[in-house]
Amino acid sequence: MLRYLLVLAAFTVIKYSKKRKNKYLSLVRRIGKNRAIVAIARILAETIFTMLKKNFDFEDEIISLTEKKVREMIERTKSELREIGIQESIKLIL
Repeated sequence: MLRYLLVLAAFTVIKYSKKRKNKYLSLVRRIGKNRAIVAIARILAETIFTMLKKNFDFEDEIISLTEKKVREMIERTKSELREIGIQESIKLIL
């Protein structure tokens, strides 16, 4: 039952995660579709186990990268505004 659920979850993972989809397609060329999806399910099981063992929350790489870029843009904008002497605009923008 657990394997069945992990395989179903793996299909969802390859649908939404570009990194895992590329891994899946690479495996399909070498070992075939069925074994490739089970391999992705195994990777998913390892990820879940590690998250539970270390008490981590799942962070999607795309979301965290986007948030990082937004923070960097805000900091860069603040410093550029300070350089030209516009201090009060910083408060209004952010």
